[in-house]
Amino acid sequence: MPSLHSHQVVQPSLPHSIPKLTVVWAGYDRLMDREPPRVDAPRGATPRPVVVLACISEQYFGPVLKTMGASPVALTRTLMAPEAYLLEALASTVARHGPTETKAMRTALVEAYARYQRISLSSAGSVFSKMPPSEVAPSRAAAPSQMSRP
Repeated sequence: MPSLHSHQVVQPSLPHSIPKLTVVWAGYDRLMDREPPRVDAPRGATPRPVVVLACISEQYFGPVLKTMGASPVALTRTLMAPEAYLLEALASTVARHGPTETKAMRTALVEAYARYQRISLSSAGSVFSKMPPSEVAPSRAAAPSQMSRP
């Protein structure tokens, strides 16, 4: 069986009603070593959800992805360990919820990172870029507690 490298994308057969699977990069951030390439979005290209699991990928991949019209699901803001458990969490979430559930994908990445790195959810969440306001889940602490009266 051939081995998969971090730059290969595997897309299973999906019904035509489901958009193509998210594009994922996991590995060393090569853009830290050189200037990012100048690219233009191909004409008529459909924006694809993108996950980049590499050190400081928001800074290095973000501008290139924006130029290409990609739709980032998860980029990173700090040094990080782009390990296989993150790919497993992402693949499991896409299998359960589909490739368009960006909140579920990001949540799965944060939870897996916290668990395997043995850090708090808050710390793990700070590794990943902030989501656009339209995709942020409502706060659980939004409802004030009710006190009983004597």
